[in-house]
Amino acid sequence: MMNKSLPKMVRLAKESGIAQRIEIISNASLLTHDMADSLIEAGLDGLRVSLQGMSAKKYKEICSYNPDFDQFIQNLRYFYKNRGNCELFIKIIDVALDEGDETEFYSLFNDISDRMHIERCRNVYEGVVFTDNMREDTLGRWGNSHEPFEICPLSFFQLGIFPNGDVEPCDTIYKPIILGNVHLETLKNMYSGDKLRIFQIQQLKSKRQHNKKCAICTSPDDVSLPIDRLDDDIEQILSRMC
Repeated sequence: MMNKSLPKMVRLAKESGIAQRIEIISNASLLTHDMADSLIEAGLDGLRVSLQGMSAKKYKEICSYNPDFDQFIQNLRYFYKNRGNCELFIKIIDVALDEGDETEFYSLFNDISDRMHIERCRNVYEGVVFTDNMREDTLGRWGNSHEPFEICPLSFFQLGIFPNGDVEPCDTIYKPIILGNVHLETLKNMYSGDKLRIFQIQQLKSKRQHNKKCAICTSPDDVSLPIDRLDDDIEQILSRMC
């Protein structure tokens, strides 16, 4: 929301018909009544708000930001009241909650959100000191239990675009490969190109660990759902791709 052209960008994306839904993930610290009105009027389908705590004190502790928390809640309440067809989703990660905050979270946002969820913190990225000694288990971010993913499914249904225009086959920070750049070629060509196809085949042939970036990434077991699992259909998928 630092980009004042955001509502215009939403409107252009919505009117183009390029996707079924246009959504934004934000901490909403810059959400004002004017910004809310503009985003809703532009046709935004979903606003996903990531909280950093349940008080100004917690925000200060976690991210060195001291918001007017009461005004922040009022801005979310205003958005929800005037949202029209736009869905408001509120989420927070469990390590940002103090004792008793879970009950307060569900109570506070019960009447001013369409969905709300407490996510589980997992050891996803290398070098994050907070999670260095975190115990690994078979539960994902949303508490779903699953067998470890041998085949990463992320590159089969998404692309990640970095601020400089680089495109990767997932939404991690690692850039396992660069498919191209949006300033030089189209997303359609990159999505249907040989670079992505070769990368996907390597995943299906259990060569994920051969990519240094994929080898240290735990995103598949963090954000993937059981319905995303490709492990049982490898041969079928390979026969369609090779």
